[in-house]
Amino acid sequence: VLDLQSNSIDKLLQSGFLINGDSDFNTKSVAVIDFGYSHINVVMFDKGQYKFNRLITQGSETLDHNLISFLDYTKREAEEKKISLVDISEVYTQEEAHLLMLDEETMRIRNIVKNVVDTWINEIERIFKFHTTRSAGNAIDKIYIYGGASQMEGLDKYLQDAFNIPTTRIRQITNVTVQNSTSKTMMPFVNALGAMIRR
Repeated sequence: VLDLQSNSIDKLLQSGFLINGDSDFNTKSVAVIDFGYSHINVVMFDKGQYKFNRLITQGSETLDHNLISFLDYTKREAEEKKISLVDISEVYTQEEAHLLMLDEETMRIRNIVKNVVDTWINEIERIFKFHTTRSAGNAIDKIYIYGGASQMEGLDKYLQDAFNIPTTRIRQITNVTVQNSTSKTMMPFVNALGAMIRR
């Protein structure tokens, strides 16, 4: 089954599934962001209604490429490092990093990742501004994130601090249970779940 990411998440939310148990989807303006490998998809909902979506032609592929280029990692090493690195939402001085025994490699990974994520934030902010300036009173009350890159430790907090908007990963969806899986969240399955719904 093939489906558009934006249509998939729209079907999931319109079918009454609650994300992380939140029941205020129908009363708020919400951004759902899929951090994919080659693209980032930003989907806007207002009071439960789909408004629009925009694709950003960047994703975790950019992170991998930079880690491979600057630190001479293999593709597999780059994929592992971007997930296992120290929380990117935490800021350390050189002295604090030394006291915490964070090695130079870890700090370089964090800086590379932060530079890429800051570029994503600039692009996402342009989309948010488009939404908020379309009509008086348009706002964004909450951000939900999912997709491979959203598994990076601290990404949700980093985005929350950047936009000053409550941001959370999609961890649970009502009526869906993950069995026999190493995944502790719904993030890898959101698009597939939405694609299964027919309308």
